[in-house]
Amino acid sequence: MVIRGYMSGHAAREYKLGKRILCGVDMPEGMIENDPFPHPIITPATKAEEGHDEDISKEEIIAKGIVNEKDYLQLEKYTRALFQRGTEIAQKQGLIISRYKI
Repeated sequence: MVIRGYMSGHAAREYKLGKRILCGVDMPEGMIENDPFPHPIITPATKAEEGHDEDISKEEIIAKGIVNEKDYLQLEKYTRALFQRGTEIAQKQGLIISRYKI
């Protein structure tokens, strides 16, 4: 699971290529690199045989049976909670968390 609070890294590269959907999640128009997302987005990935991780959507994960829907929703809940808590801790130190990978 990858959760992103800001338009950075892989999301920014895809956005610059004109893509507005990342891992099945719509990204708003008019964003520039390092802008915060209105709400953190979850952009899951799977391990590739070689090279970089491969993007995959929630729907594909469930359809392929990688994780059932109930477990996926629990993973999403944990991912959001961990990101929120990490963001709160970072803010106290004057830092931001742009993305978090579990």
